[in-house]
Amino acid sequence: MCMWVRAMDLYARVFRTVEPKRQKLAAAEAELQGVMATLKEKQNKLAAVEAQIAELQKSYDDSVAEKQRLVKTMALTEARLKRAGKLTSALGDEKVRWEISVEVSFSIIFTEYFYHVVLKFCCRSTIANYLSMNLVPLAALSSTVTQLISN
Repeated sequence: MCMWVRAMDLYARVFRTVEPKRQKLAAAEAELQGVMATLKEKQNKLAAVEAQIAELQKSYDDSVAEKQRLVKTMALTEARLKRAGKLTSALGDEKVRWEISVEVSFSIIFTEYFYHVVLKFCCRSTIANYLSMNLVPLAALSSTVTQLISN
């Protein structure tokens, strides 16, 4: 019986020492669960923010790529515009040259046609007399036409 009493006394002392520790442990575990719940909530919010940041980063990267593509397109378009301006001015110069060429060609064709019709259908002898008398300066006319063509 003495041993039992001693064991009970030992148990009471240990219980008095351990019981406050158990209560502190239970309180700490309850606080830990509250903190863990808060941590889980904050981690979920962090994951959502990180997902949003990743989405914004992707959007930014896409925008930068689009900007670079547009800059390249703009440079290409500017180069094409410059070349088109050069081509337009060159074609403007060609237009003047072609107009002169058409005028000269038209005058030659008209002159040849006129002489051909006049010689063929009109008084051949009268024109032949004029030509033989140098009343129509045919050589001067052909040299003028040759000069216009060469210019």
